[in-house]
Amino acid sequence: MVHFRLRTDEEGADTAVWLAISQKALKQKNGQFFQDRTAVPAHLPLAWTKTSALENENMMKLFADFLNKFNDS
Repeated sequence: MVHFRLRTDEEGADTAVWLAISQKALKQKNGQFFQDRTAVPAHLPLAWTKTSALENENMMKLFADFLNKFNDS
Protein backbone atom coordinates (compact mmCIF):
# COMPACT_ATOMS: atom_id res chain seq x y z
CA MET A 1 0.00 0.00 0.00
CA VAL A 2 1.41 3.39 -1.00
CA HIS A 3 0.85 6.44 1.19
CA PHE A 4 1.39 9.85 -0.29
CA ARG A 5 2.46 12.46 2.25
CA LEU A 6 3.49 16.02 1.92
CA ARG A 7 6.14 15.55 4.63
CA THR A 8 7.77 12.78 6.58
CA ASP A 9 7.00 12.45 10.30
CA GLU A 10 10.33 14.10 11.09
CA GLU A 11 9.69 16.99 8.70
CA GLY A 12 6.21 17.45 10.14
CA ALA A 13 7.54 17.59 13.70
CA ASP A 14 10.54 19.81 12.97
CA THR A 15 8.91 23.21 13.48
CA ALA A 16 6.93 22.14 16.57
CA VAL A 17 10.09 20.79 18.21
CA TRP A 18 12.04 23.88 17.14
CA LEU A 19 9.39 26.13 18.72
CA ALA A 20 9.52 24.11 21.94
CA ILE A 21 13.30 24.13 22.46
CA SER A 22 15.00 26.83 20.37
CA GLN A 23 16.32 30.00 21.98
CA LYS A 24 15.65 31.78 18.68
CA ALA A 25 12.01 30.67 18.83
CA LEU A 26 11.66 32.25 22.29
CA LYS A 27 12.29 35.63 20.67
CA GLN A 28 9.30 35.22 18.33
CA LYS A 29 6.03 37.01 18.95
CA ASN A 30 3.35 34.86 20.65
CA GLY A 31 0.29 33.76 18.72
CA GLN A 32 1.92 33.35 15.34
CA PHE A 33 1.60 30.41 12.98
CA PHE A 34 4.83 28.78 11.83
CA GLN A 35 5.82 26.64 8.89
CA ASP A 36 9.37 25.54 8.25
CA ARG A 37 10.52 27.54 11.29
CA THR A 38 9.12 30.74 9.75
CA ALA A 39 6.13 32.82 10.81
CA VAL A 40 3.38 32.66 8.19
CA PRO A 41 0.01 34.40 7.80
CA ALA A 42 -2.77 32.95 9.93
CA HIS A 43 -5.17 33.06 6.99
CA LEU A 44 -4.63 31.69 3.53
CA PRO A 45 -4.59 34.42 0.87
CA LEU A 46 -7.82 34.56 -1.12
CA ALA A 47 -9.40 31.88 1.09
CA TRP A 48 -11.80 34.33 2.77
CA THR A 49 -11.06 32.81 6.16
CA LYS A 50 -10.79 36.02 8.13
CA THR A 51 -12.62 36.15 11.45
CA SER A 52 -14.02 39.05 13.39
CA ALA A 53 -12.83 40.11 16.82
CA LEU A 54 -16.11 38.78 18.28
CA GLU A 55 -15.60 35.38 16.63
CA ASN A 56 -12.06 35.24 18.01
CA GLU A 57 -13.29 36.18 21.47
CA ASN A 58 -16.03 33.51 21.35
CA MET A 59 -13.53 30.85 20.28
CA MET A 60 -11.12 31.77 23.07
CA LYS A 61 -14.00 31.51 25.56
CA LEU A 62 -14.81 28.02 24.25
CA PHE A 63 -11.15 27.03 24.71
CA ALA A 64 -11.08 28.47 28.24
CA ASP A 65 -14.31 26.66 29.17
CA PHE A 66 -12.92 23.40 27.78
CA LEU A 67 -9.67 23.83 29.72
CA ASN A 68 -11.56 24.62 32.93
CA LYS A 69 -13.35 21.26 32.67
CA PHE A 70 -9.97 19.58 33.05
CA ASN A 71 -8.66 21.93 35.72
CA ASP A 72 -11.75 21.38 37.88
CA SER A 73 -11.39 17.59 37.96
